[in-house]
Amino acid sequence: ALLKSRYERDLQQVIHNPKKQVLDLVVNSATKPMWTVDYTQLQDMANASIHHNSVVSIAILSEDGKVVAKAEDPERRRGHIQTEMRRIYPPSSTHEPRQPTSAATPIGTVTMEYTSYEAEKDFRSDMLQVFLALAAQAGISFGLIYLLVERRIVIPLRALRERAMQIARGKLSPVDLVDSALDAIERLNPQVNCVVQQLRAEA
Repeated sequence: ALLKSRYERDLQQVIHNPKKQVLDLVVNSATKPMWTVDYTQLQDMANASIHHNSVVSIAILSEDGKVVAKAEDPERRRGHIQTEMRRIYPPSSTHEPRQPTSAATPIGTVTMEYTSYEAEKDFRSDMLQVFLALAAQAGISFGLIYLLVERRIVIPLRALRERAMQIARGKLSPVDLVDSALDAIERLNPQVNCVVQQLRAEA
């Protein structure tokens, strides 16, 4: 759920917000040249709007569906391609783009194709780096824990086992166990040596 939320947030910031800004800009700017049939200006607008790396193509169509301007980057046509369309409405009396209403008749259409391929690739790369960093950190932590357990528990217990085997073989001379043993194991050292003394006295 956390990764999904991060992924959706990244797509919103990297893809959807810039895409909406580009579409709004083209639709609002295309109103006047579409009304005056200035196709050269419309083509310049399409060329300028293709700069974002998520935009695959942008086309401006007249009211009868004829493409009057188009810009495309074929190399970006990778991954899942999505399409969004906006209507162009004639300018109002204030020379501002008219807001769409049920009575308004569109004079053209802007169609944009866009892809999230690059954003998804960057997201996967970022997640891989995060996982590698966490794996390295976990490996170091487990290594330190292993060294601590080995030094404080395994080695002293191994020494105690070896001492018991020496006693079983008849070697009754007192010896010190590992200096770095845990307190509980260290307290066994004099007890073991006491048993050795008793065995030697009885021998």
